[in-house]
Amino acid sequence: MEELLEDSESSEAWRTKHITLSSLTEVATTAFSTCSEFAEHLRLRNSWAFSHTTALALLGIELPRIKPSFLKPFPEKRKKYSLSKIHICFSKKGDRSQSQSAVMHLWTPDFVPRIVGENIHCVPPVTAWAQMSKYVEFDELVVLGDSMMRKDVRLKQASLDDFAQFIQNSPRFIGKGKCVRAVPLLAENTDSSQESRLRLLLMHRHLGRPEVNYAVYDRENQQRYLLDLAYPSHHVALEYDGEQHAIDKVQRRNDIFKRNQLEQMGWTVITAYKEDLVESDRVELLVSKILLAFARQST
Repeated sequence: MEELLEDSESSEAWRTKHITLSSLTEVATTAFSTCSEFAEHLRLRNSWAFSHTTALALLGIELPRIKPSFLKPFPEKRKKYSLSKIHICFSKKGDRSQSQSAVMHLWTPDFVPRIVGENIHCVPPVTAWAQMSKYVEFDELVVLGDSMMRKDVRLKQASLDDFAQFIQNSPRFIGKGKCVRAVPLLAENTDSSQESRLRLLLMHRHLGRPEVNYAVYDRENQQRYLLDLAYPSHHVALEYDGEQHAIDKVQRRNDIFKRNQLEQMGWTVITAYKEDLVESDRVELLVSKILLAFARQST
């Protein structure tokens, strides 16, 4: 399980724009095998379910980034979060068991478990999202929520209504306040976590909330272009390019054609890269480009 739940910062797959369906399926298959073996050899009492990052892996949901500080012992004698162990939750304190290969959590809010296989049941996606609120920073909680509502229907596990209903119906739990603040910032039909992080970065810099996957119709070529992020009133588009954009020649040609057509239609297209999200000088340069584009479009 350690390879499955390793820190996302150190995993090659997390450096690209898209976590592919095949890679998530592979993670889910590995998690199923590990959890199946665990459930077969350890008979637990009463009601329990696989939870937290284990549930996310079983459901084929992209794992959130957990900062090293969250992996160290918390103050007030709270235990550190383990990325290498299976996570299980119980509804009653007396039901918890001991296991060297699993972390047992108490989780009192009601949920309807997802049946993944024989003896394999886990908490539903939004419950797993709420459980992780204790262990991830605020922005990453939003990113995790976005990852459950992908545009690709094969990856879509929840809707905005699911999150809203969960918050409305759930009793108090550790992290609920953070979840309440995160829900209004969630976005459906996203393509990647990096695009979500870019969206949040722009909002933090007071550039307003950009539209996600905004559609622009090219009448001349009878084509519709989906923009990763867009400020329609300014005709400014932001496209996030992961490493696969440089590797895939066909995609690269399509990107260039799309950009040229958009620019002919009066749009300013700004490309963002991984470094633009994490390096302070690159962040400032990106913000300056956007502000300059706003100014040009308003003249």
